[in-house]
Amino acid sequence: MNNGDWTFNNHEDGNWCNDHFSTKEEAIAAGIEYAKDERWERLYVGQVQEIPVDSPIDADSVIEKAAEKIDDDYGGDHDTGDRFMNSLECGDSERLQELLDEAFYKWVAEREIKCPCLTIEKCERVPLPGTEGVE
Repeated sequence: MNNGDWTFNNHEDGNWCNDHFSTKEEAIAAGIEYAKDERWERLYVGQVQEIPVDSPIDADSVIEKAAEKIDDDYGGDHDTGDRFMNSLECGDSERLQELLDEAFYKWVAEREIKCPCLTIEKCERVPLPGTEGVE
């Protein structure tokens, strides 16, 4: 499967489990043959889009968790976590976010991680021979 391939199905939603093709025309031709063999009343084609694996890491939450851990481990009555938070400078959170995202996407790339699911874009109904006007 390649991002941007075309496929076919007998309904608009749900699972699309048929072969993938590099062009819409190839998907339509194969879909018409398949629909004929399976006696489908409807045929849809759509373009395959991979679901991106986006970074779920939020730098502000990481910093807050670090402050909580500092308080839990060393704080006592001294507000050590707050003092840590107050020691941060403008831009520290944004820089941490960049580093966390970079590390996450590097890990995804190195492991070649992809979401095993896909979405269908540009879905459209294709008239089947002998079913024109059938809804």
